[in-house]
Amino acid sequence: MIKQIHIDIFYIKVCWSFARAFDPIDFRSYTADIAGMLLCIICFDWNVQCRRAASAALQENVGRQGEYFPHGIDIIQQTDYNLIGKFEYCFLTLAHSLIQYYDIYGRYMIEHLLKYKIIHWKKETRLLTSQLLEKTTLDYGTIEEIYQSILLPLFDRCLDRKNDGIARHGLLASCGHIVYGLYQRYQRV
Repeated sequence: MIKQIHIDIFYIKVCWSFARAFDPIDFRSYTADIAGMLLCIICFDWNVQCRRAASAALQENVGRQGEYFPHGIDIIQQTDYNLIGKFEYCFLTLAHSLIQYYDIYGRYMIEHLLKYKIIHWKKETRLLTSQLLEKTTLDYGTIEEIYQSILLPLFDRCLDRKNDGIARHGLLASCGHIVYGLYQRYQRV
């Protein structure tokens, strides 16, 4: 049986090979999606080998198709080989700094958190997700946008009877952290 890590690294290597196989002009409409996916792996994958492979794939793509990867050099400098070996750094510090590119990559990363990591089977992932959402609430987006597009849908998902205890834990923890982030932000204004 093939282990999940081998499948993940295979997909990352395919993304790495895109940089060599395609002309930058032909590939430009896919660069934001590939970069967003690779950044999610770099920031949120539990396996250090996957994070490092995704970082190498991103470096290869930025190096060969750099003009179509906005802020590529800045991002590569933040995804240092040694730093991404530390999971909490990736999840809380690196992800928070990359979400500043909200229009390009940040939206993709937040959607990934809300769809997959908030209901992850591992408790630490759910708690780190809620902490990152709180930090993000403090610094990015408008209060109304966060309330309408993130918090209200999370409340609806909390009330959905189809969710098990694990999902509800992640949803409630994230709601609590987002509300606290909004409160802190309101106090600053």
